[in-house]
Amino acid sequence: MCCLKSRTPLGVLDYLWDVVDVVLVMTVNPGFAGQKLVDSTLKKIRDLKKIIRDNKLNIKIEVDGNVSFENATKMANAGADIFVAGTSSIFNQNISLEEGIKKLRKAIMMGLNS
Repeated sequence: MCCLKSRTPLGVLDYLWDVVDVVLVMTVNPGFAGQKLVDSTLKKIRDLKKIIRDNKLNIKIEVDGNVSFENATKMANAGADIFVAGTSSIFNQNISLEEGIKKLRKAIMMGLNS
């Protein structure tokens, strides 16, 4: 696994493609919960997905940071495969865990189908 902070360019992976199986894209600046999505990370996910497809690589894209129901749809549409859910979605105090999981799955499916 390789982790990219929101401002780290994809070029740092150029010499790692053959040893990486998962790339974790931080979609916020690491540090604390409740941060706003860094919008430019959606483009980073799209660009990473294109590299993976074009080079026929067996690499999954994981996203972590403000994986809300709305953002999960955008992240899935951009090409994310694995979602680290937190207080923005399934661990939200205003809904049950079960309801949060259902809503997150639905949001991801909406992104995959759009």
